[in-house]
Amino acid sequence: MCGRVFISKETEERLERYMDPYEFEKVKLGEVFPGDTLAIQTREAPLAMKWGVKPEWSKSMLINARIETIAEKPFFKQEFKTKRCVVMASSYFEWKREESINQKYQISIEAPLIYLAGILKEEKGEHKVIILTEPCQDTLAWMHDRMPVILSNEEVVAYLNGKDDILTQHRHHTFIVEKTS
Repeated sequence: MCGRVFISKETEERLERYMDPYEFEKVKLGEVFPGDTLAIQTREAPLAMKWGVKPEWSKSMLINARIETIAEKPFFKQEFKTKRCVVMASSYFEWKREESINQKYQISIEAPLIYLAGILKEEKGEHKVIILTEPCQDTLAWMHDRMPVILSNEEVVAYLNGKDDILTQHRHHTFIVEKTS
């Protein structure tokens, strides 16, 4: 699962140079929660979009979708074909129950940005972001059974252009995992 992301000062500076100033000023910096505005890349341009949708049939906001079933689920199928995006961040957070507390971990890779596969879903005339997840890689399985789909620079373009084969390939990342509060 991916329930929070983080935008560091270094990432903020990169995004500020990369994005249109009007779009950049909408992006939530620091720790970003569902409902906040993320920095994303579509095929056309970098944009700022809110994270999560609240379907009428759901009690809670949908913030993630499973990569294994997204192409089949009626709620996501069309958007997966035509409304792909990539979330740009520095890291994401995950929690693990340890003794009587939920320990928070910050997870990043050895790169200035992480690119998380996503889709745009329209809600009340506004496009919103849903982050795709996959089964956790072995090195993080001790913490959680799901993780966001993290794309390399090369995979970003292929994903945005509709290539599905990269999503079934085994991606290996060297993760940096830090306890945080």
